[in-house]
Amino acid sequence: MAGRLSENLRVATPLEPTALNNANTTGTYLPIKHVRRALFILNGGASVAAKTYKLEIYQAKTEAGGSAEAITGVSATATSNIKAKKILATLTSATDTDVIVVNGTSYIRGTGWANSAALIVLLNARGDCIATAADEVVTIIAKDGYALTVAAASGDEARVVITTLQTIVTVEVSEHAVNVAGGFNFVAPKVTMAGSGYAQVTAILEMDSRPDSMGNVGAKYPA
Repeated sequence: MAGRLSENLRVATPLEPTALNNANTTGTYLPIKHVRRALFILNGGASVAAKTYKLEIYQAKTEAGGSAEAITGVSATATSNIKAKKILATLTSATDTDVIVVNGTSYIRGTGWANSAALIVLLNARGDCIATAADEVVTIIAKDGYALTVAAASGDEARVVITTLQTIVTVEVSEHAVNVAGGFNFVAPKVTMAGSGYAQVTAILEMDSRPDSMGNVGAKYPA
């Protein structure tokens, strides 16, 4: 019989939801002992267009972050409105000829759409997203397997306001990338935000196959 996922995987939240404004923060350090690979998932949101999230992985010799240093080459950077999962387009001030660009396709106000209700009909016909509208605010969500790159045409940004509600950045690190021989036994995510937004990091750790690798959880099934 195959073992339980809880025997091989551990889930942690080394960085709780945090507001950042042109700043960085480092999450809680996690022990790397018995970890084969770790996948860090940054969930960023509530950011205006063209701002960036950078996710790096740091190693340290103590759980408190002693002798911390970045693991060279283990990082990823995302721009908020490029390859996002969920985006808000505020069209309250939009005028004719204003343009919103969704995954490379331009939608010109006054040519095909005159309000948000007409725009979401066009967007929902694409096949790669789901769009809804409330007044003149359009929420666009990427369908499974797709991502969203949404922007206002140059010069239209003040009237077609793009806000990213969800951007996902992932970084995977193996046990071989951590300098355990040098005494580095803990790893943590560091998030740097250019602009203002929110960030949370979840870690999925692939453990050595052994019982109770999930640690002391509040409850579990099967027991």
